[in-house]
Amino acid sequence: MRLLFINAYSPMNLGDGAIVLRMLDEARRVFGGDVEIIVSATEPEPFLQLGIAAMPRPIQWRPLGSPLRRLAWLLRALPDALLLALGSAAGRPQLARVARSRLLSPSASGFLQAMLRADLVIATGGGYLADYYARQFPFWHLQYRCARAAGVPLVFFSQSIGPLTRRIPRLWVSAALGHSETFCARDESSALLAERLGARRVVRTLDVALLSEAPPALSPGKDPHTLGISLVRWPNLQGDPIGRQARYLDAAERAVRLVHESDPQLSVLLFSTNKRSEANVADDVSVAEEMRERLAAEGVSCELVPWTPLPEEFCSAVGRCSLFVASRMHSAVLAACAGVPVVGVAYEPKLSGLLSALGFGALVVPMEAPDALPGIVSEAWRERDSLAARLPEAMRKARLLAQGAMEACAEVLGVRPASAAPADRADAG
Repeated sequence: MRLLFINAYSPMNLGDGAIVLRMLDEARRVFGGDVEIIVSATEPEPFLQLGIAAMPRPIQWRPLGSPLRRLAWLLRALPDALLLALGSAAGRPQLARVARSRLLSPSASGFLQAMLRADLVIATGGGYLADYYARQFPFWHLQYRCARAAGVPLVFFSQSIGPLTRRIPRLWVSAALGHSETFCARDESSALLAERLGARRVVRTLDVALLSEAPPALSPGKDPHTLGISLVRWPNLQGDPIGRQARYLDAAERAVRLVHESDPQLSVLLFSTNKRSEANVADDVSVAEEMRERLAAEGVSCELVPWTPLPEEFCSAVGRCSLFVASRMHSAVLAACAGVPVVGVAYEPKLSGLLSALGFGALVVPMEAPDALPGIVSEAWRERDSLAARLPEAMRKARLLAQGAMEACAEVLGVRPASAAPADRADAG
């Protein structure tokens, strides 16, 4: 069995790395240990460093900046785009001919050859199907057309859709869903939107990274006075993004001060899930450093946790906390995996969907309107023990749903899972 994972981003985004790592585990469980997997990624090199077989995307997108740089990139990408469009316009023989063309770049040629060898194409990438990625949709769409031309089934794996407020992005996503056999939705709003956009089959799952866990040997145990926070610098805030970012950080600082007033022994751990790289412009590390300076000036004991690409190390570190305040969805996922209750500051609906599924839907505020955050964090801190007591059963159910995504991929091929999921085996016992 050969699987091709497409639309992976970079392990410099811890969430993207966690998704791919758990997808690999699930693919081996469902399809057997001899399954062959290759990942097509925006940044393949960091995946290779993690021991994951990876190659570049057929058309590599980079943060482009000025209109002149965008035009230069488009001119470089245009030959590959035209050849991929030509190859995917008919069936498999034409696609194979294009794959051998000397006019095609090595990355695009390698992608087509992997596509032609694959038994199943699985589109990952979490929340890519949103308005602010609309400029990339035409280039991504070429991949879906190639899968159809090759006669290889396409599944969208454990993803979110939206917000899609504009007509053209909705049309692109609708067309992409039309090329796929199944869409695995990791939140209810995405499932409903996928159905409205014409997906053939929608399977309700949860994010596969919920299957992550910290090795027991690395878990130090909770400190009743430790609060964890993961912050984000989000450039896609609409209308006065600088002002809205400032209000968000001010609200986070006020929340910590309020908890510190009720618990003078409070210590704060500051986490980062995104580290800046060539492709990944999000720089959460700098935001954490800024908050450390703010809190130190207020006399709050705080520590900057070193960034890591390894989900198990993140889980181990966050396991020291009694409560976690998350903006990045996967920081919330990994905190929940460590048994830590979560308050969310949602810059996208996907975080609200996750926390609602875990029973923490009342502990979410929108990033663009964060004034309620201090009060919610303060109340959650007082109730942290009871919140933590509810989490194990919620995570048991969540993991069962998360395991369903790769099983849905197997159903597309008519394959029975090679082994039962760990949670299933535990229930059977």
